[in-house]
Amino acid sequence: MRQHSLYASLRCVVHPAELDVPELLALELCLIDGGATILEDANAASSSVVTHIVCHPKAYRNFVEQRNERFVALVRPEWVFRTFLLQRLIPVDRFSPNPALVFSTLAISAGTMGKDPRKVTNGLITHFGGQIVDQKEVYPGATHILHHEDSSEDATEPEELEFQKLLQLTYSKADVARGVDAWRLHMSTHQEGSTYTLPSCVVAYMGQRAGLDKQYHVKLTWIEECVTRQSRVPEGPFAHKPTGAAEIKPGKKGRSWKTQPNVQLEDLNLSKCAQVYQLGRTELGSDLSVVRRLSNEKLEAMKKTLHGAIVLLAQHIAPLLREKLSDMLKTVDAKVANVPFGDSYQDIVGKVVTNASFVVCRYRGGFEYNEAMRQGKNVVSIYWVLAGLSQVSKPTPFNEAIQRPVQSFGSIPGMQSFVITLSGYSSKSSPTREELQIAIHATGACLLPVLSRAHSTHLLCYEASGEKYKKALSWRFDTVLSHEWIFACLSKWEYVPELAFRYNAIKELSGDTDSTASDHSSKKKDSGDINPDEIVSKTKLAITPNVRSAKKAKKGGEGRFDVDGILTEIDKVPTPTEKKTPANQKTPTAISKSSTTTSGRAKDVACTLFDTPTNAAAPSSTKRKTRRSAAEEVSADMEEVEKEPAVKIDAEAAKEPPLVISISSDSNADESGAIEAATTQVANQEPEETKAPAKKSKAKKRKVAADVDESATLKSKKASSKRQKNEPAATKKTRAASPPKIKRVFLLTGDRDQATLHTSIISSLGGSVSEFSREFDSNCTHIICSELKRTEKFIAGCAAGKWILKPSYLEACSASKQFLDESAHEWGSHKTDKKDIDGRIWPEVCAFWRKERAGGHAGAFHGWRFFIHAKCVPPRDMCERIVLAGGGSVIPLTKAVDFDSLTKESSPEAPVVALFPPEVPTRDLWLKKIKTHNIECIKATFLIDYITKKQSPPVKRTDYRL
Repeated sequence: MRQHSLYASLRCVVHPAELDVPELLALELCLIDGGATILEDANAASSSVVTHIVCHPKAYRNFVEQRNERFVALVRPEWVFRTFLLQRLIPVDRFSPNPALVFSTLAISAGTMGKDPRKVTNGLITHFGGQIVDQKEVYPGATHILHHEDSSEDATEPEELEFQKLLQLTYSKADVARGVDAWRLHMSTHQEGSTYTLPSCVVAYMGQRAGLDKQYHVKLTWIEECVTRQSRVPEGPFAHKPTGAAEIKPGKKGRSWKTQPNVQLEDLNLSKCAQVYQLGRTELGSDLSVVRRLSNEKLEAMKKTLHGAIVLLAQHIAPLLREKLSDMLKTVDAKVANVPFGDSYQDIVGKVVTNASFVVCRYRGGFEYNEAMRQGKNVVSIYWVLAGLSQVSKPTPFNEAIQRPVQSFGSIPGMQSFVITLSGYSSKSSPTREELQIAIHATGACLLPVLSRAHSTHLLCYEASGEKYKKALSWRFDTVLSHEWIFACLSKWEYVPELAFRYNAIKELSGDTDSTASDHSSKKKDSGDINPDEIVSKTKLAITPNVRSAKKAKKGGEGRFDVDGILTEIDKVPTPTEKKTPANQKTPTAISKSSTTTSGRAKDVACTLFDTPTNAAAPSSTKRKTRRSAAEEVSADMEEVEKEPAVKIDAEAAKEPPLVISISSDSNADESGAIEAATTQVANQEPEETKAPAKKSKAKKRKVAADVDESATLKSKKASSKRQKNEPAATKKTRAASPPKIKRVFLLTGDRDQATLHTSIISSLGGSVSEFSREFDSNCTHIICSELKRTEKFIAGCAAGKWILKPSYLEACSASKQFLDESAHEWGSHKTDKKDIDGRIWPEVCAFWRKERAGGHAGAFHGWRFFIHAKCVPPRDMCERIVLAGGGSVIPLTKAVDFDSLTKESSPEAPVVALFPPEVPTRDLWLKKIKTHNIECIKATFLIDYITKKQSPPVKRTDYRL
């Protein structure tokens, strides 16, 4: 039903520039029909009354300056048409008329992309004004669906929705003009609140202007082309055509609006389009993207500074952000002053500023800022609150830079097109990672978490090391800079040429490669890349941010977009062992001979960064990697570089799982095992030790590492089988009596600095490290925690019976240069551990569940079957992983479930239960349905308490029933 109070709080100016007469009239009629007040005075746009200005992107610059004074929502005409058709207000920041925001008004889904390319794509979409659509259930509401170049997951062309068919009705400009005029006449002659049935030509016109008439299925390269050209390019050349899709005949006419003259807005059924903005993360790409949850220590420190202090918030701060700032300040007992506009606004502000301790401003403009400067008050930026900088007693120059309000509304001219990636920064570096993220956001540049060859224009490095650094130099990336560059731009509020801030590695390296022997240089010319290992060895000692001699700096504002290199595979850069393949590899003897190298060499092999085979027959003169080199190489696990097969669809990914770069990749770990086994055979004549690892290596290489050197594997297999035939049968008894080799796979917690240190220790001892993420990895054997909190890794690790150890275990292993017994370092093994354990956790819980599983117990949830509600708290996917870790199973909650059979099968030892959020409403449909079948419904918090609480007696389900 039409809402005649939809825009009741709006005081609007519709700027006529670049708008034709029917569009201008349609905009005003939509607003008036929804209860808005149209301001028609010549100076209305600059008055203190206006709340929204509707303008064409070409008129955007006319209103930028006044945004320094106070907040006014600047929106495109599409915002009005879309909100009117949806009959719902949606976020204004996704409809900015800023022409630099090329994806403004668009709602884009990344479809079936993998994790890394999704990070790249979503980062670009949000920075350039678009709305991300992540939830599959609201894909119909997206304006664009992205597909990979070689994607064929759609066997048939998607059907058009009913509302799209209605909005595609054909009409002429004269039809629209007559329809709009009839609407205007009705509004002028009828009472307020009278509903006018709109002509379908007007509805179709508004739907097409709002971008709701068609959903575009385009290739990923469309995003790249838009970002490269800094404008929205036509979708036609990038259209994704599913297998078997019929060709659309050009010139085919659509259905005329006269076949359905009138349309009620309720008939359109645009609920999915509205849900895009309800479920979507609208704060991404806006000022709210820098909102962080402050630690308890920071909050306590802020209380000491701000307790009882009066803090004034400037009116040029966006309302939603102002609300967040107000909430944060109130939590630290500050008194927040927020003076609304009115007749005595300036007098009130003057009095408040006199008594205020701090004035928070986004820009250096507005009456609050000017008055605070006149009175000599402390003027701080929004980041001063969001990052909790009030408690910093001795601010660094980097702190000071982000504590000051930025120069003006908008971005630094020319920097909005920059796409910046960080490398090597953490919470303990100076500047910290958060300070750099804030500085980048303040300049208006895009912060991309993954280094993308196609899109990243700048890489800021803390030091000349790390995977991103090596990758950038191997790509001949010429804007690898010191962080001082971004702060120079911020302080001067202008683009500063990069020349003085570049690392000089590229120039020196290019000079070296030019003088390289022809056989090596030819390979580099073919690949276009530089070997990353050479980069580190040639640049470690000679790198400084100040460049004395370099090529001319790039022109200000030019972005570096390597169109042909999008989503380049990380493993395409060859390793030194691939380049220096020895000539003599004819016989298995060569392999068996090299297999007798020292155990130290085996550890070096296990530390190879790339998931490629190590040449077992490499001559002994090959330079070994030092422990430091290994630590630098494994930073691929700690830092994110855009990886392929990123463009593979999910169906293919299921057949060939993506490579996970860790300390000891599967192929290298197996080769390391084969080397150690071969060494044992020479000494003890136990050929069976070689056979098993060789088979395992071959199987894993087929499944995981497609780029493994198969010839080396086959030769290793032949050598081991030949030796096996020549050994007596009695050796089998000896093999059976030997203890099994334990493969340690560590799951790390904490920040990346800790993880890097722990990774280097584990790799030097021959262990493996699971991929660094927030999720539990069921393949791990040990979990390292610096403190015990009720996190997914800890809870699932307990349920699975893993070793949960303190960092002291790795320190002790490093000192003794071997893996030690874990018992003395298990959490809860000492009374002093309690101070670092969450009070809700039973201190002895780690040992309890580990011993249960080691003693043959199948698992905490063995035989249990769970339904998990979609809105569970903890989240559903986390609950699933905990259940599976504890030996339970999860039943998808669908209409096809046979609840009656499950009720009969449920027993006290093997129950069927349903997990729901603690505050689930009693009217929830699933709750009602499951309860009618007498299936036990309990709060999802049961999972956490059942694992972490004291087990004598264990937690009862009855205490958690709904």
